[in-house]
Amino acid sequence: MGFNTTSVWIKVAFICLLLALVLFVIGFATISWMTSYNYALGLWKTKSCYNTIRHYDGRCRTSSITSAWLKLAGWEDWFRATQAFECIGLICLGMALLIMFLFVFVDSMKKRSPLLAVIFFCFGAVLAMVIGFLILGLKLDHLDIGWSMGLAIAGCILTFVAGVMSVIDLKK
Repeated sequence: MGFNTTSVWIKVAFICLLLALVLFVIGFATISWMTSYNYALGLWKTKSCYNTIRHYDGRCRTSSITSAWLKLAGWEDWFRATQAFECIGLICLGMALLIMFLFVFVDSMKKRSPLLAVIFFCFGAVLAMVIGFLILGLKLDHLDIGWSMGLAIAGCILTFVAGVMSVIDLKK
């Protein structure tokens, strides 16, 4: 019963989903999705650091991304779409992990249908996340990808690996 009796594929998928959730949540919540020399943009906040004429003085200001801010920047539609897709990805990832947890640790859940649900939610999460990454990356191609988005992408890759491992276990 439990983790010791599951297949290697499911163990790998479970661990990948755990790591994916941690990495994606950290990336999701932090500011550095897109960056430049003195500016960082996250899904929910921005950070601007000010320079004087002669040197960088290190003063930074963090502000929330509001509807008024988005409207002023002309980003209202596509940025909200990015936020929505990343939220959908997070929800799907959480659902995949929850069902996988039940599949691994509850004997009555060791059936085909919960594993199919895990696969559905894994690939749904990956699809939603990738669409969000693409929207943001294509609209802000003048900025660099920051470490926050890098963590979110790593979480997305681990979610994909978990989905593939689940498909392999389903086929055996």
